[in-house]
Amino acid sequence: MSRRIPVLVAVISATVLANTGCVSIAAPDKQSDAATCVSEFHLGDTEGPLGSMFKFSDRAIDAAAAGTSTTFRELTRSVGWRDDWDRVVDVPQDITAAELDRRAGTAGVCWKSLPRRTGSEYDGPRHGYYLFLNGNQPIQSTPWFDPGQRPFDFQGRDQIFADTPLVRAGSTALRPE
Repeated sequence: MSRRIPVLVAVISATVLANTGCVSIAAPDKQSDAATCVSEFHLGDTEGPLGSMFKFSDRAIDAAAAGTSTTFRELTRSVGWRDDWDRVVDVPQDITAAELDRRAGTAGVCWKSLPRRTGSEYDGPRHGYYLFLNGNQPIQSTPWFDPGQRPFDFQGRDQIFADTPLVRAGSTALRPE
């Protein structure tokens, strides 16, 4: 009987502390967003601080189809975007947050709405985003869909800088020169 009392006291104490919010009990494989996030970025956000993502997407698709040599900066300027960015990172379907941090050179960003496959690999088109950054700060994203609406082929590169020349790659894409 005397052995049960310390155990009972410990269980009651832990329950009281947890219910009053004085202690945090988390699942062992989950991270606390508040503890690890310096900032948060929603990839699917339609708000465009640089400019209209729809105008950019349409112009990029047109330039890729025409095979026009250009740069990302020329494309964004042609649709009235601000120049508050320096590079673009491809964010494909099923990328992990750790891989996106590596590609983008970021740390402490909690990425929301990472593109995921919704069914089997044959259910619908592949999709992702082009992520525009300024230094290590994500600024804006624009969606892409494959086939047909993915105007840039990164050719295995993690990022393309704003003034990197882009040339025709096949019949519907531009790639870094």
